[in-house]
Parts: sequence; structure tokens; C-alpha cells
Amino acid sequence: MKSIIVIIGYNRKDCIRNCYRAVSRALMHEEDQIDLCFSLDHSDMQEELTAMISSFPWTYGEKRVITYPERQGLRKHVLSCGDLVEGHDFLIMLEDDVIVSDSFYLYVRKAMEQYGDCPEIAGVSLYQHYTHPQVGRHFEPEYSGSDVYLLQSAQSWGQAWSLRMWNDFRKWYAEHQSFEQPRRMADYSYGWDQRSWLRYYMGYICSENLFMIYPYHSFSTNMEEAGENRKYTDTDYQVSVVRGQKEFRMPALAELVRYDAFFERMDDPYFSGVYEGENVLMDLNGSHSRYFDAHYLLSTRYLPYTVVKTYGLRLRPQEINYREQISGNDIFLYDLSKPAKKQKAGINSNVVRYDVRAVSWARLSFLGATEFAQNLRKKRKKRRK
Repeated sequence: MKSIIVIIGYNRKDCIRNCYRAVSRALMHEEDQIDLCFSLDHSDMQEELTAMISSFPWTYGEKRVITYPERQGLRKHVLSCGDLVEGHDFLIMLEDDVIVSDSFYLYVRKAMEQYGDCPEIAGVSLYQHYTHPQVGRHFEPEYSGSDVYLLQSAQSWGQAWSLRMWNDFRKWYAEHQSFEQPRRMADYSYGWDQRSWLRYYMGYICSENLFMIYPYHSFSTNMEEAGENRKYTDTDYQVSVVRGQKEFRMPALAELVRYDAFFERMDDPYFSGVYEGENVLMDLNGSHSRYFDAHYLLSTRYLPYTVVKTYGLRLRPQEINYREQISGNDIFLYDLSKPAKKQKAGINSNVVRYDVRAVSWARLSFLGATEFAQNLRKKRKKRRK
């Protein structure tokens, strides 16, 4: 196979160096030609970064640096980098603050062999979400014995496309410079700034009902360094990565567990979201704002509809409590055709207890009090100004 790894940078010298080091230490397929490209958006650091990159050895294929005479911005920059897949079987894209596993290339290569020609697949993710980015809750997909599952969501912390995958997106993108929110797309991602390339890729996936291949164990992690889009370093989305894996279990698509763009379980061989013969709209994460023509809704939120049945939060992942009919009063099955008085106001405290693990309530209370005090001081300073 012929592939290309693209590292996207701007002005963070240490990030580019760390990303390269992780890539250069990885296990590669000896028969492949693997090109390496550094794409640097215009900045005052451009010459210094180019000089540093020139000293990086690379023996698996061609190494080159792309620079720009003027600032591109993230959307335009990422799209131009994706176009570098031309002439290759697949492309792996890494923003400069991404660190990869030593098995990342072998994982992507196997996924491309298995799913690269499947029209239902829009890309391959190296990153595994342990935190639901829309609501900040723990996310845990049900394990099926495979190394991968399907998720109707894209991310920018390590991803790959075959030539077919990228060209399919580019064709859609050319016709949808503006687009209405697809039914399957969450408010969270539709509300992203139009300068975001990811907003368009999410629109593409949701409107075309496509999926990304995701690993159960991550092959990349995001350092979340301070930069153009973030003022402070953040550890919320840092995850552990796989080390030393060379063999992968990747069965047919029909056997894979599926989650939608809201990180909710979809009908698949292992799960059925049905009540009295009708499909149930899953909203256990509480991120749905539109119910469309759904009759039943399964949610952890307090809502103004008649509760048909309740379930406990005792098993993980959370949707298994519904499948196994676990008794309790933490999850509510609502009949949306029957409005009723809202049970309570505020957040479901049982959900918070379910999500928070390995942190004592004393420490959690201290953190809450500290954050509250800091925010209060900030507000007072603003008033004085």
C-alpha cells in the first residue's frame, strides 16, 4: 500500500517535535511506501519550524514540508491537507498536539483493508472517546469482542481516510457550502463556527447516514495544548493509548456495535431499542432537543411527559439497564403523546453519582467550591473594571 501521514502545524514548535517523535517510533508495514508531510500554516515561526523539520529523519517514503505565504485558517488548511490523499491509498491526519500509539499505523492499515471500500464508512478514527464531548459525561461503548465499533461522529484528534472516503466527502462539500441541520445532527456540532471543517464533516456524516470506525482502545490522544483555539492546557480529553498491538479483530460491519451522533445506542445485533413494538428514541445523555415523530423517549432527564416505566442505573454502559430491565428510578421511559407535570427541576443527581468514579465526594465538593470561588472573584474584578 501507498499512504501518507500529514502533520498539521502552525506555530507550536514543541508540539510538532513531540508529534513527529511518536510517529517515528511507530511500527510500520515493511512493504508500504509511507510518505510524511508537515503542513505549516503561515506564522512568524515558519522558517524556524521548517529548519527543525529538515533535521527529522524519515526512511519509509518521501518527507516534505508545505508552507503558505499567508494565513489559511483551520478549515481551509485541513481541507487542503486532506486533498494530499491523491495518489495514495489512504491518508492519516494528525494535528500537531496529537500523540499516537506505536501501533497506530498498523491499526489504520488493517481498518482500511477491511472497511475501506464500504460505502457506509466515512473514515477511521484513531481516537477513542472516554468522555462524551457534547455533555461532558463518561462514554463507554458496549464491548462485542471486536477491536472496533461504529460511531456516527467525527473528531480531529487523529483520523484517516481512504481516497474513496475523502473524495466522497469532497463531492458533498462542494454542493453544501451552507446546509440545514440534518435530523441526525446534534445542536452541539451544528452550532460550531462555520470556520470549523469538522462542522461540515459532521453535516456530511449525519445527512448521509454514515459512520466512522472507532477503536475500543485509543491509538491517539490529544495533548490539548494552549493554542489558537484554546487559551489553557486541558486534560479532560487525554486518554491512554494502545502499545504493541499487531493483530486486530475487525469483523463484518453487520456485527459491529453502533452509536449515533448523540452517542446513543442504535439498533444492532446486540441491542433493540423497542417498547411495545415501537422504536424508542434514546436520549440517555440528555442531548436531544428535537423529538420529531417519536412516540417513546428513554431519558435520564426530568421532562414534562407521562412516565410509562422507570429503570435503574446499575450496569455499564448505561443502555444495558434498559435491555436487561434493571429496576430503579434513574432512567425514565416517557410517552411523548401524553404531556404531564415535570417531576423535578435541575440535574438528576443519580446520573452524577453514576458518572463520577474514583473521586471521593469530599474531593468533588472541594473542587466545586474552589471553582465557584474563582468564578466569583472573576466576576467581581470585571465589575470593578
